[in-house]
Amino acid sequence: MVGEGITVALEADGSQMFIESGDNLFQVLDDLEAALTADDPVAIGAAVDPLKRIGDQIQIARSGLASDYKRLEATNNYWTSFGNSVETMRSGVEDADITKTAIDMQVQQTAYEVLLATAAKVIQPTLVDFLR
Repeated sequence: MVGEGITVALEADGSQMFIESGDNLFQVLDDLEAALTADDPVAIGAAVDPLKRIGDQIQIARSGLASDYKRLEATNNYWTSFGNSVETMRSGVEDADITKTAIDMQVQQTAYEVLLATAAKVIQPTLVDFLR
């Protein structure tokens, strides 16, 4: 996910790169195969320049997509880091040590019961207090 409602298209038009770029890759490869089969060094040499131009076209297409790819990679790294941070925060809140929590609760309950017992003895009304 790049962001809410954001899409990034990474695509290149293969027919434009391989066929319509001035040199038809498939025709050049067919010609090269025929030249290799016929052992024709002139025809083999003639296939080198078109192959270089097609290679350049591919490099241009790759460089055009590189910035989008880097953006997607950076976004992926951000979301991975963000997810780890959220998980760490959630873990700190939700993952309590059950033994420590139970002991703390028992200590608080005991303190509360002692407080109630002490208050009951201190505030105990006597018959004289009641008659006043």
